[in-house]
Amino acid sequence: AKRASRLARNMLFPLGGLALLCSVLLYFGVQRGLQPLRKLVDKIGDIQNGSMQRVSIEDAPQEIQSVTNALNHLLDTMNKQMDSEKRFINDAAHQLRTPLAGLISQAELAMGESDPKKLHDRIEKMHGAALRSSHLVQQMLSLARSEGNAGRHPGSYDLAALAREVAREWIPKSVV
Repeated sequence: AKRASRLARNMLFPLGGLALLCSVLLYFGVQRGLQPLRKLVDKIGDIQNGSMQRVSIEDAPQEIQSVTNALNHLLDTMNKQMDSEKRFINDAAHQLRTPLAGLISQAELAMGESDPKKLHDRIEKMHGAALRSSHLVQQMLSLARSEGNAGRHPGSYDLAALAREVAREWIPKSVV
């Protein structure tokens, strides 16, 4: 019995110490191995907070690099889409400014007009400007829809119809 307890003590304590040492080494090894993944999670958190910057993680394993490459591709696509939308909104605002300014000035002139004939002429000009503005808005909406589908469904265009539409839009402007 004494021999068995001494044998157990001589074997269990070293094995217990070895198990503890292995556990500590395994813990720190896993922590170090997960460090690139934690960095990636932090970068994704930055994206959720509004940063659309590309993600770069130094010395990351190939698996993490593959994820960051896919994420960067997605960010590039989103940035391009946002830039396109900003340009469209800027162009739309610029295109609408002129006809709306003309409409406002015609309305102001009409409000001060006492001659019924001149008042009628002003209202006709206002109506024409409103129609042009409405047509311009329809064109911009069509353009926005077509840009949203760009690259997805290539289609054909009737150039003759497009030329007729453009001519209908510009002929009244050239007569005024």
